[in-house]
Amino acid sequence: MKTTYSIIFLLSMLVIFPVSAQKTALEYLNIVPRNPDSICTCTKDVRENYEQALSNLYDIITEDSQGRTNSVDEYMNQNEDRMKASMMKEMSEKTGISQQELETLSKKKDLTQEDKQALMEKALGQHNLSMGEIQNMKNMDENARKAWAQAYATEQMAMAQVNKDNPKMKASNDKAMNQVALMQEQQNLRNQLSAFETEIVNRYKTLIQNSGKEKLEADLLKLNNELRTIGSIYECNECPAPPAEDVKHWNAVIKKIQDTKIQYCKLNTPKKIAYLSWYKENLIKFIPVYDKSEEIQYKTTSATTNTQLTPLDKGIFSLQALQGYLSAKQRLFEFKTYDKENFASDFIK
Repeated sequence: MKTTYSIIFLLSMLVIFPVSAQKTALEYLNIVPRNPDSICTCTKDVRENYEQALSNLYDIITEDSQGRTNSVDEYMNQNEDRMKASMMKEMSEKTGISQQELETLSKKKDLTQEDKQALMEKALGQHNLSMGEIQNMKNMDENARKAWAQAYATEQMAMAQVNKDNPKMKASNDKAMNQVALMQEQQNLRNQLSAFETEIVNRYKTLIQNSGKEKLEADLLKLNNELRTIGSIYECNECPAPPAEDVKHWNAVIKKIQDTKIQYCKLNTPKKIAYLSWYKENLIKFIPVYDKSEEIQYKTTSATTNTQLTPLDKGIFSLQALQGYLSAKQRLFEFKTYDKENFASDFIK
Protein backbone atom coordinates (compact mmCIF):
# COMPACT_ATOMS: atom_id res chain seq x y z
CA MET A 1 0.00 0.00 0.00
CA LYS A 2 2.64 2.52 1.08
CA THR A 3 5.00 1.44 -1.73
CA THR A 4 2.28 1.91 -4.36
CA TYR A 5 1.42 5.32 -2.95
CA SER A 6 5.09 6.35 -3.06
CA ILE A 7 5.43 5.30 -6.71
CA ILE A 8 2.28 7.25 -7.64
CA PHE A 9 3.62 10.31 -5.84
CA LEU A 10 6.99 10.16 -7.59
CA LEU A 11 5.35 9.69 -11.01
CA SER A 12 3.08 12.67 -10.36
CA MET A 13 6.16 14.76 -9.55
CA LEU A 14 7.69 13.86 -12.92
CA VAL A 15 4.49 14.84 -14.72
CA ILE A 16 4.15 18.17 -12.90
CA PHE A 17 7.84 19.09 -13.21
CA PRO A 18 10.02 17.83 -16.10
CA VAL A 19 13.35 16.42 -14.98
CA SER A 20 15.31 19.18 -16.73
CA ALA A 21 13.39 22.04 -15.09
CA GLN A 22 14.77 23.63 -11.93
CA LYS A 23 11.95 24.09 -9.44
CA THR A 24 11.62 27.08 -7.17
CA ALA A 25 10.84 26.73 -3.48
CA LEU A 26 7.40 28.24 -4.14
CA GLU A 27 6.66 25.66 -6.84
CA TYR A 28 7.60 22.88 -4.44
CA LEU A 29 5.51 24.49 -1.69
CA ASN A 30 2.45 24.40 -3.95
CA ILE A 31 2.54 20.59 -4.10
CA VAL A 32 3.13 19.88 -0.40
CA PRO A 33 0.47 17.30 0.63
CA ARG A 34 -2.47 18.88 2.42
CA ASN A 35 -3.42 17.87 5.94
CA PRO A 36 -5.67 14.79 6.25
CA ASP A 37 -9.21 15.30 7.52
CA SER A 38 -10.06 14.31 11.10
CA ILE A 39 -6.46 13.93 12.25
CA CYS A 40 -7.41 12.69 15.73
CA THR A 41 -9.74 9.99 14.38
CA CYS A 42 -8.25 9.02 11.01
CA THR A 43 -6.94 5.52 10.33
CA LYS A 44 -3.35 4.40 10.55
CA ASP A 45 -3.16 4.05 6.73
CA VAL A 46 -4.21 7.69 6.23
CA ARG A 47 -1.48 8.85 8.60
CA GLU A 48 1.22 6.66 7.05
CA ASN A 49 0.32 7.72 3.49
CA TYR A 50 0.49 11.39 4.47
CA GLU A 51 3.84 10.99 6.21
CA GLN A 52 5.25 8.90 3.36
CA ALA A 53 4.25 11.51 0.77
CA LEU A 54 5.91 14.22 2.85
CA SER A 55 9.02 12.10 3.28
CA ASN A 56 9.23 11.52 -0.49
CA LEU A 57 8.94 15.23 -1.23
CA TYR A 58 11.47 16.07 1.50
CA ASP A 59 13.97 13.63 -0.06
CA ILE A 60 13.45 15.12 -3.52
CA ILE A 61 14.01 18.68 -2.26
CA THR A 62 17.03 17.61 -0.20
CA GLU A 63 18.60 15.95 -3.24
CA ASP A 64 17.82 19.02 -5.37
CA SER A 65 19.28 21.41 -2.77
CA GLN A 66 22.41 19.31 -2.34
CA GLY A 67 22.84 19.06 -6.11
CA ARG A 68 22.68 22.84 -6.46
CA THR A 69 25.10 23.28 -3.56
CA ASN A 70 27.56 20.86 -5.18
CA SER A 71 27.23 22.70 -8.48
CA VAL A 72 27.94 26.09 -6.86
CA ASP A 73 30.91 24.63 -4.96
CA GLU A 74 32.32 23.28 -8.21
CA TYR A 75 31.75 26.65 -9.91
CA MET A 76 33.55 28.51 -7.13
CA ASN A 77 36.44 26.03 -7.23
CA GLN A 78 36.74 26.54 -10.98
CA ASN A 79 36.97 30.30 -10.42
CA GLU A 80 39.33 30.10 -7.44
CA ASP A 81 42.46 30.94 -9.44
CA ARG A 82 40.71 33.85 -11.17
CA MET A 83 39.53 35.27 -7.84
CA LYS A 84 42.96 34.81 -6.27
CA ALA A 85 44.71 36.57 -9.15
CA SER A 86 42.24 39.46 -9.04
CA MET A 87 42.60 39.84 -5.27
CA MET A 88 46.40 39.72 -5.56
CA LYS A 89 46.30 42.49 -8.17
CA GLU A 90 44.05 44.67 -6.02
CA MET A 91 46.09 44.03 -2.87
CA SER A 92 49.23 44.92 -4.74
CA GLU A 93 47.72 48.23 -5.82
CA LYS A 94 46.53 49.05 -2.30
CA THR A 95 49.65 48.03 -0.41
CA GLY A 96 52.41 48.82 -2.89
CA ILE A 97 53.68 45.25 -2.58
CA SER A 98 54.31 43.59 -5.92
CA GLN A 99 52.20 40.62 -6.99
CA GLN A 100 55.34 38.51 -7.13
CA GLU A 101 56.14 39.40 -3.51
CA LEU A 102 52.56 38.62 -2.45
CA GLU A 103 52.71 35.29 -4.26
CA THR A 104 55.95 34.42 -2.53
CA LEU A 105 54.61 35.43 0.88
CA SER A 106 51.37 33.46 0.35
CA LYS A 107 53.42 30.28 -0.09
CA LYS A 108 55.32 30.78 3.16
CA LYS A 109 54.04 28.72 6.04
CA ASP A 110 55.37 31.12 8.69
CA LEU A 111 56.12 34.79 8.17
CA THR A 112 59.20 36.10 9.99
CA GLN A 113 59.04 39.27 12.06
CA GLU A 114 61.03 40.99 9.31
CA ASP A 115 58.45 39.92 6.72
CA LYS A 116 55.61 41.27 8.83
CA GLN A 117 57.48 44.52 9.45
CA ALA A 118 58.11 45.01 5.75
CA LEU A 119 54.48 44.29 4.89
CA MET A 120 53.25 46.77 7.47
CA GLU A 121 55.64 49.50 6.31
CA LYS A 122 54.57 49.16 2.67
CA ALA A 123 50.87 48.93 3.46
CA LEU A 124 50.96 51.92 5.79
CA GLY A 125 52.97 53.89 3.28
CA GLN A 126 50.01 53.82 0.90
CA HIS A 127 48.04 55.74 3.53
CA ASN A 128 50.82 58.19 4.42
CA LEU A 129 51.50 56.42 7.70
CA SER A 130 54.60 54.88 9.23
CA MET A 131 55.35 52.28 11.86
CA GLY A 132 56.85 55.09 13.95
CA GLU A 133 53.51 56.91 14.05
CA ILE A 134 51.70 53.72 14.99
CA GLN A 135 54.21 53.03 17.77
CA ASN A 136 53.89 56.60 19.05
CA MET A 137 50.14 56.17 19.34
CA LYS A 138 50.69 53.56 22.07
CA ASN A 139 52.18 56.26 24.27
CA MET A 140 49.44 58.82 23.65
CA ASP A 141 46.69 59.46 26.15
CA GLU A 142 43.04 59.27 25.10
CA ASN A 143 42.76 62.95 24.15
CA ALA A 144 45.94 62.84 22.13
CA ARG A 145 44.76 59.74 20.22
CA LYS A 146 41.45 61.45 19.40
CA ALA A 147 43.26 64.57 18.22
CA TRP A 148 45.60 62.50 16.03
CA ALA A 149 42.68 60.53 14.55
CA GLN A 150 40.80 63.74 13.74
CA ALA A 151 43.85 65.27 12.12
CA TYR A 152 44.49 62.13 10.06
CA ALA A 153 40.84 61.95 8.96
CA THR A 154 40.97 65.61 7.91
CA GLU A 155 44.13 64.94 5.92
CA GLN A 156 42.58 61.95 4.14
CA MET A 157 39.42 63.91 3.29
CA ALA A 158 41.56 66.72 1.88
CA MET A 159 43.50 64.24 -0.26
CA ALA A 160 40.27 62.69 -1.51
CA GLN A 161 39.00 66.15 -2.45
CA VAL A 162 42.19 66.94 -4.31
CA ASN A 163 42.03 63.64 -6.17
CA LYS A 164 38.28 63.62 -6.75
CA ASP A 165 38.72 64.02 -10.52
CA ASN A 166 41.26 61.22 -10.67
CA PRO A 167 39.47 58.34 -12.51
CA LYS A 168 41.41 55.71 -10.59
CA MET A 169 40.62 57.32 -7.24
CA LYS A 170 36.95 57.70 -8.18
CA ALA A 171 36.73 54.04 -9.25
CA SER A 172 38.32 52.95 -5.98
CA ASN A 173 35.94 55.09 -3.90
CA ASP A 174 32.89 53.93 -5.88
CA LYS A 175 33.90 50.31 -5.39
CA ALA A 176 34.36 50.80 -1.65
CA MET A 177 30.94 52.46 -1.38
CA ASN A 178 29.35 49.64 -3.38
CA GLN A 179 30.85 47.03 -1.06
CA VAL A 180 29.58 48.89 2.00
CA ALA A 181 26.11 49.14 0.48
CA LEU A 182 26.07 45.41 -0.33
CA MET A 183 27.19 44.46 3.18
CA GLN A 184 24.55 46.71 4.72
CA GLU A 185 21.85 45.21 2.52
CA GLN A 186 23.01 41.69 3.35
CA GLN A 187 22.96 42.46 7.07
CA ASN A 188 19.45 43.86 6.78
CA LEU A 189 18.24 40.73 4.98
CA ARG A 190 19.94 38.47 7.54
CA ASN A 191 18.26 40.38 10.37
CA GLN A 192 14.86 39.85 8.74
CA LEU A 193 15.48 36.14 8.25
CA SER A 194 16.89 35.70 11.74
CA ALA A 195 13.78 37.33 13.25
CA PHE A 196 11.52 35.05 11.19
CA GLU A 197 13.44 31.89 12.11
CA THR A 198 13.48 32.87 15.78
CA GLU A 199 9.71 33.35 15.70
CA ILE A 200 9.27 29.89 14.14
CA VAL A 201 11.15 28.35 17.06
CA ASN A 202 9.43 30.45 19.72
CA ARG A 203 5.93 29.77 18.42
CA TYR A 204 6.57 26.03 18.40
CA LYS A 205 8.11 26.19 21.87
CA THR A 206 5.03 28.00 23.18
CA LEU A 207 2.78 25.43 21.52
CA ILE A 208 4.51 22.57 23.33
CA GLN A 209 4.73 24.41 26.64
CA ASN A 210 0.97 25.07 26.59
CA SER A 211 -0.03 21.61 25.32
CA GLY A 212 -0.59 20.08 28.75
CA LYS A 213 1.84 17.27 27.99
CA GLU A 214 3.02 16.94 31.59
CA LYS A 215 -0.58 16.66 32.85
CA LEU A 216 -1.32 14.06 30.16
CA GLU A 217 1.66 11.96 31.21
CA ALA A 218 0.70 12.23 34.90
CA ASP A 219 -2.92 11.25 34.17
CA LEU A 220 -1.90 8.29 32.01
CA LEU A 221 0.60 7.10 34.62
CA LYS A 222 -2.13 7.11 37.23
CA LEU A 223 -4.57 5.24 34.99
CA ASN A 224 -1.98 2.63 33.95
CA ASN A 225 -1.11 2.05 37.60
CA GLU A 226 -4.80 1.49 38.24
CA LEU A 227 -4.85 -1.16 35.51
CA ARG A 228 -1.97 -2.98 37.13
CA THR A 229 -3.94 -3.30 40.33
CA ILE A 230 -6.48 -5.47 38.51
CA GLY A 231 -4.01 -8.33 38.53
CA SER A 232 -6.47 -11.20 38.28
CA ILE A 233 -7.17 -10.39 34.63
CA TYR A 234 -3.62 -11.03 33.32
CA GLU A 235 -1.66 -12.83 36.06
CA CYS A 236 -1.58 -16.23 34.33
CA ASN A 237 -2.90 -18.07 31.29
CA GLU A 238 -4.80 -20.68 33.33
CA CYS A 239 -6.38 -18.39 35.88
CA PRO A 240 -10.16 -18.53 36.18
CA ALA A 241 -12.21 -15.93 34.36
CA PRO A 242 -11.97 -12.59 36.15
CA PRO A 243 -15.01 -11.43 38.11
CA ALA A 244 -17.50 -9.28 36.24
CA GLU A 245 -16.68 -6.31 38.45
CA ASP A 246 -12.98 -6.54 37.54
CA VAL A 247 -13.84 -6.72 33.84
CA LYS A 248 -16.12 -3.70 34.18
CA HIS A 249 -13.43 -1.84 36.12
CA TRP A 250 -10.75 -2.72 33.55
CA ASN A 251 -12.88 -1.58 30.60
CA ALA A 252 -13.80 1.64 32.36
CA VAL A 253 -10.11 2.48 32.90
CA ILE A 254 -9.29 1.59 29.28
CA LYS A 255 -12.10 3.88 28.12
CA LYS A 256 -10.73 6.64 30.36
CA ILE A 257 -7.23 6.22 28.86
CA GLN A 258 -8.68 6.41 25.35
CA ASP A 259 -10.75 9.50 26.12
CA THR A 260 -7.77 11.22 27.76
CA LYS A 261 -5.56 10.65 24.70
CA ILE A 262 -8.28 11.75 22.26
CA GLN A 263 -9.05 14.85 24.29
CA TYR A 264 -5.34 15.77 24.33
CA CYS A 265 -5.19 15.36 20.56
CA LYS A 266 -8.35 17.36 19.91
CA LEU A 267 -7.19 20.16 22.22
CA ASN A 268 -3.77 20.62 20.60
CA THR A 269 -4.06 19.54 16.96
CA PRO A 270 -6.07 22.63 15.90
CA LYS A 271 -3.32 24.76 17.47
CA LYS A 272 -0.69 22.80 15.52
CA ILE A 273 -2.65 23.29 12.29
CA ALA A 274 -2.87 27.03 12.99
CA TYR A 275 0.90 27.10 13.62
CA LEU A 276 1.60 25.33 10.32
CA SER A 277 -0.76 27.70 8.48
CA TRP A 278 1.10 30.68 9.95
CA TYR A 279 4.42 29.04 9.03
CA LYS A 280 3.39 28.50 5.41
CA GLU A 281 1.87 31.96 5.00
CA ASN A 282 5.03 33.66 6.28
CA LEU A 283 7.40 31.33 4.44
CA ILE A 284 5.73 32.43 1.19
CA LYS A 285 6.49 36.03 2.16
CA PHE A 286 10.10 35.26 3.06
CA ILE A 287 11.06 33.03 0.10
CA PRO A 288 11.96 36.16 -1.96
CA VAL A 289 14.04 37.39 1.01
CA TYR A 290 15.98 34.10 1.12
CA ASP A 291 16.56 34.31 -2.64
CA LYS A 292 17.64 37.96 -2.39
CA SER A 293 20.03 37.16 0.45
CA GLU A 294 21.63 34.46 -1.69
CA GLU A 295 21.91 36.86 -4.64
CA ILE A 296 23.52 39.56 -2.48
CA GLN A 297 25.98 37.00 -1.13
CA TYR A 298 27.26 36.32 -4.65
CA LYS A 299 27.38 40.06 -5.41
CA THR A 300 29.34 40.70 -2.22
CA THR A 301 31.79 37.91 -3.04
CA SER A 302 32.14 39.30 -6.57
CA ALA A 303 32.84 42.78 -5.20
CA THR A 304 35.35 41.71 -2.55
CA THR A 305 37.24 39.43 -4.95
CA ASN A 306 36.93 41.83 -7.88
CA THR A 307 35.61 38.89 -9.92
CA GLN A 308 32.22 38.64 -11.62
CA LEU A 309 30.52 35.51 -10.27
CA THR A 310 27.24 34.22 -11.72
CA PRO A 311 26.63 30.57 -10.75
CA LEU A 312 23.76 29.01 -12.68
CA ASP A 313 22.29 27.13 -9.73
CA LYS A 314 20.43 29.32 -7.25
CA GLY A 315 17.54 29.07 -4.80
CA ILE A 316 19.53 27.04 -2.28
CA PHE A 317 18.67 29.26 0.71
CA SER A 318 14.92 29.09 0.05
CA LEU A 319 15.01 25.32 -0.50
CA GLN A 320 16.73 24.87 2.86
CA ALA A 321 14.03 27.04 4.46
CA LEU A 322 11.37 24.87 2.80
CA GLN A 323 12.99 21.76 4.29
CA GLY A 324 12.43 23.29 7.74
CA TYR A 325 8.73 23.74 6.97
CA LEU A 326 8.40 20.15 5.75
CA SER A 327 10.02 18.91 8.95
CA ALA A 328 7.36 20.78 10.91
CA LYS A 329 4.63 19.32 8.68
CA GLN A 330 5.94 15.83 9.39
CA ARG A 331 5.12 16.42 13.07
CA LEU A 332 1.44 17.09 12.34
CA PHE A 333 0.44 13.94 14.26
CA GLU A 334 2.63 14.54 17.30
CA PHE A 335 -0.41 15.03 19.56
CA LYS A 336 -2.03 11.79 18.37
CA THR A 337 -0.30 9.18 20.53
CA TYR A 338 -2.53 6.25 19.53
CA ASP A 339 -3.99 4.22 16.66
CA LYS A 340 -7.73 4.23 17.17
CA GLU A 341 -8.27 0.88 15.43
CA ASN A 342 -6.18 -0.76 18.17
CA PHE A 343 -8.43 0.50 20.95
CA ALA A 344 -10.84 -2.43 20.72
CA SER A 345 -8.14 -5.01 21.50
CA ASP A 346 -7.59 -3.43 24.91
CA PHE A 347 -11.08 -4.23 26.13
CA ILE A 348 -12.11 -7.48 27.84
CA LYS A 349 -15.22 -9.09 26.39
